[in-house]
Amino acid sequence: MELSSSFAALNINSPHAERFFHHFVKEMPNILTLPTEENESLVPVMIAIARRDKMVSKALLCVGASHLINNTPAAETRSVTEERLKLLQEAEKELSSRVAAMKTADPEALLAGYLLLYLYELSEGTGNGAWRVRLDGARSIIFNMLGGYKEPSREDLEGLGINQSLVQFFIYHDTLASVTIQQPSRKILISKKPSSNQSEHVFGVNNGLLIFIARVSALQSEARAAGAISSPIIAQAFSIWKDIDKWRPPAYGSDDEESFDYRNMCEAYVAAIFIWLFFIVYPDNLADDKVQVMVRKGLESLDAIDELWLMSFGLFPAFLIAVACVQAQDRELLKDQLDRIEEARRFRNVQVCRNLIRSSWACYDAGERKSWDWICLMKAQGLSMSVT
Repeated sequence: MELSSSFAALNINSPHAERFFHHFVKEMPNILTLPTEENESLVPVMIAIARRDKMVSKALLCVGASHLINNTPAAETRSVTEERLKLLQEAEKELSSRVAAMKTADPEALLAGYLLLYLYELSEGTGNGAWRVRLDGARSIIFNMLGGYKEPSREDLEGLGINQSLVQFFIYHDTLASVTIQQPSRKILISKKPSSNQSEHVFGVNNGLLIFIARVSALQSEARAAGAISSPIIAQAFSIWKDIDKWRPPAYGSDDEESFDYRNMCEAYVAAIFIWLFFIVYPDNLADDKVQVMVRKGLESLDAIDELWLMSFGLFPAFLIAVACVQAQDRELLKDQLDRIEEARRFRNVQVCRNLIRSSWACYDAGERKSWDWICLMKAQGLSMSVT
């Protein structure tokens, strides 16, 4: 990718800022979006928006700074921390003022700003819910743009003139956020059916897996609100599983090895979704053979993936599989996969997930039947986390 020699439009006015920018450009493309045959990535999209908007530029530099610090020994980061915090404060202040003047603001820039600050919170791994504030801000921009749509879909959003890799990035993170939210089901922008006619910039958006996740999330909210497992809930769960059983991963990439890794990630997602559905219908049967078969299948699928960049999309299946691990050997294998995900991403939210997984295992070992219930575990510990 060619970079302009002029950094003025990107608010790059110090050696530290230049370092943050180059780290974002070099290290983050495969963390954010899938490589495609067109070699598209979210990074050039964000840079293009940042060139016309200083708030987005500052938010981009914040992400680069945080991720750089995560990749640097602590003794070497003291000099950059102060500038990172200054950029964060300036980006937040500017974003707030833009939102207040929504009628004159560039909605694509506002969306980009919120999503970059959301990434910043994942990178920082605070576990305090700040990521929800950023993502909810992005949601508000999207739904304000959609206006009067009663049942908005991704297709509605695609007609609004927002770059499609940015659209898919939002859909992926917003859908997976529904896994760990502690509130009733909310509208999620999903397609009515998988699409094979468009590039998949973010895993699961076009292949249909996010549709299943959104459906299970809605079912989980319904079951929690009801406080009991009813016949309609069981029927919905089996309907979802019947559809998943018929689903097949699409072809991906231009070589057999890349396609093999992609299919394995798909299989890991399917295993995780089955485990989640089982928990909803049979919340007291964590050690059931059907669950444990899927645990091992999911672990085998993750372990078979050679391309490290693809593991950056593996936190969702790894987390769902983790809370179902009851055998010591499975837990050790799961730790290995979390190590690989952490190596691929270098986002500290993986550590927040690790801590919750340890709590889940401790609860199971202490005889608690619903040790898998991450919503209750998060509430008890005052935690908030995203599995992206």
